[in-house]
Amino acid sequence: MAQVAGLATRTLAGLLASEEGMARALAEIRLRENVAIPELEETRLFLENASREVAERGQTFRYPAIYVYCDRVRNLQREKFRSFSGTARLNIEVRVSGERLAGLEQQLGLYVDAITEVLHQSHGDWGNGVFYGGGYEIQFEAAKPGGRSYIQSARVVFDVDVSLG
Repeated sequence: MAQVAGLATRTLAGLLASEEGMARALAEIRLRENVAIPELEETRLFLENASREVAERGQTFRYPAIYVYCDRVRNLQREKFRSFSGTARLNIEVRVSGERLAGLEQQLGLYVDAITEVLHQSHGDWGNGVFYGGGYEIQFEAAKPGGRSYIQSARVVFDVDVSLG
């Protein structure tokens, strides 16, 4: 059911890109923590599941970047007479880069905090038959060399319930 994966991914990306999404959450973190964290431009929000090597190939690439994708769909047939009633597992992967390791993990953590704040504020009905219950898991990756700098990433993973006609 690629249709379910695409619907859930686009709905989540819309929440993150909205005025009440990442922009607001990052502004609040800037004020609260008194830190300089770059704003997330809409062009750095990608709806694809791509490794760093593939994403950077053949183009000028800037970080931080956020990738939104669905990696699993389960039709559990919870509701009779629905073509789909189950779950979609969504991923929000944040990648940050810096010339030094110092501060890289802190920057990554601030972006993860912004993402979890957006999720906290938007639990419930997302529309289009997509419902978010509020839980999530965060997976942090170790920093790796990337070109002339270091790259570190974290992934926020959670399930949404989907019910389609």
